Amino acid sequence: MTTKRQFFEVDYYYCPRCKNELKFKLIDGKKRLHCQRCDFIFYNNPKPVVSGLLIKNKEVLLIKRNDKKASFYGYWSLPGGILEIDEEPKKGLEREFAEETGIAVRAGKIINGYLIKHYQTGRQSYASVDIVFEVGAKKIYLNKFNQKEVSKIDFFSIKNLPKKIAFGHKKIIINYLNKL
Repeated sequence: MTTKRQFFEVDYYYCPRCKNELKFKLIDGKKRLHCQRCDFIFYNNPKPVVSGLLIKNKEVLLIKRNDKKASFYGYWSLPGGILEIDEEPKKGLEREFAEETGIAVRAGKIINGYLIKHYQTGRQSYASVDIVFEVGAKKIYLNKFNQKEVSKIDFFSIKNLPKKIAFGHKKIIINYLNKL
């Protein structure tokens, strides 16, 4: 029998309204962080993230993650990241892609959207919803990437994908490249 794991937001120990300690309480059939003083309920919604598929000659552009403090250090992934609070998904993807790779892209149609579950230790974990777009670029440089976030950048064919690919991107890439 498998047990369902509970997700709890990273660093939420105190109420953002009144600073009282949050405690778990059964609300709407789920254990949720709750403030007994002001009745704040933390619903732990997933963060919106975007990723981009840049294809050239039936190969996909991937970045190798280089931030030791971020999740999946040393893994490959599609370029992308977390949306800002006031940012449209296409604009956010274009910003994140340029920040990480140095490549100016134009976001196209949405390929897929899916839930990513990030397990961490203890009561700390988080989830995100990844919106994956097709992207196009006029000029592609493989040597102008952000070295703080990225250690390598390269194109890969479906037969030559790296073993370590983060965020479930491998399935998205394979499904997309098989349709080309």
